[in-house]
Amino acid sequence: MDPNNHKGFVEQGLRLTLLLMLLYWCLVILSPFVLMLLWALIIAVTMFPFQKSLVNRRNWNPKWSSVLITTILLMVFVFPIGLVVNAVVQELEYALDHTALTELVLPPPPASVSTWPVVGHELYGLWE
Repeated sequence: MDPNNHKGFVEQGLRLTLLLMLLYWCLVILSPFVLMLLWALIIAVTMFPFQKSLVNRRNWNPKWSSVLITTILLMVFVFPIGLVVNAVVQELEYALDHTALTELVLPPPPASVSTWPVVGHELYGLWE
């Protein structure tokens, strides 16, 4: 067995291991965004024929057709979300204005709080 061949095999094994670790790391980083990326892919595939028809049939510039599609999609998705958020904020303001809670009163602390290590005595004094 040639020692140089063994060295090349170990190098390739290390490179493969590092590549697999890098791929795993990329998947871990992208995992929170998988659902968004999937929806972006669905919307892009769905809107492609519309964009193509604007470019081919209407003789539009591809940039302007993309701007139009983006504007339409923003109005379809973002505008209703903004309306819902606005309605929720207004309802929360109404609920907060009409609640009977004027002051929050905490019950006195149990005596066992003062026996807690490190923070017990100070916490008991603040709580009273």
